[in-house]
Amino acid sequence: KVVMHDNVTFIGSCAFKGCNNLKEINISKGIVKILDEAFSGCSSIKEIDLNVSNIKSIGNFAFYNLSSLEKFNINSLNDYLLNVDYRCKEANPLSNGCDLYVNNEKIVDLVISEDIVQINNYLFSGCTSIETIKYTSSLVHIGYESFAYLSNLKEVVIKEHIASINLGAFAFCENATLYVEKEKDYSKYVDRWNENTKTYYKGEWEYVEGKPQII
Repeated sequence: KVVMHDNVTFIGSCAFKGCNNLKEINISKGIVKILDEAFSGCSSIKEIDLNVSNIKSIGNFAFYNLSSLEKFNINSLNDYLLNVDYRCKEANPLSNGCDLYVNNEKIVDLVISEDIVQINNYLFSGCTSIETIKYTSSLVHIGYESFAYLSNLKEVVIKEHIASINLGAFAFCENATLYVEKEKDYSKYVDRWNENTKTYYKGEWEYVEGKPQII
């Protein structure tokens, strides 16, 4: 087990790379930067606790190939959404296919607050716990592969106020259905934003008693 004290501000490149006996990581609020491949290849890690209050940068492949990871626990969903900006998918612990927790509460219904105007790249990619996503009219942009590979996602309505969606944002959500309030040819949703995910556009579905239904 690794526990970072509050006076530690960064974790260096390859600092714990390949530490195969490491099972749990507790990263404190003092951490500002996690550099490239810091925990890459730690095949026995089952749980990561990350305080995201002050995090500014997580390097390439920082949490790559953690084959035993089951739980990624953060202290604040809002801080995660506002502060964390992954450089690549493999920088995100969730990319290993694990559940997301906030203060040790498993996130099944993801609720995004009105403070959030965009979802950064890769932010929830690979998460296995999320089944539904709810957000407010403040949200206007969804980043690259931000909700890709959500194996248990059921359905999401892409509302009209979403102005732009990047490549792969909802790709390979094999059990999900997306209901889009805009026309299929809306140019700000790039090609393959929803690759291999079932999608219905305006005119193909309607609201029935407040719920989407295929026409």
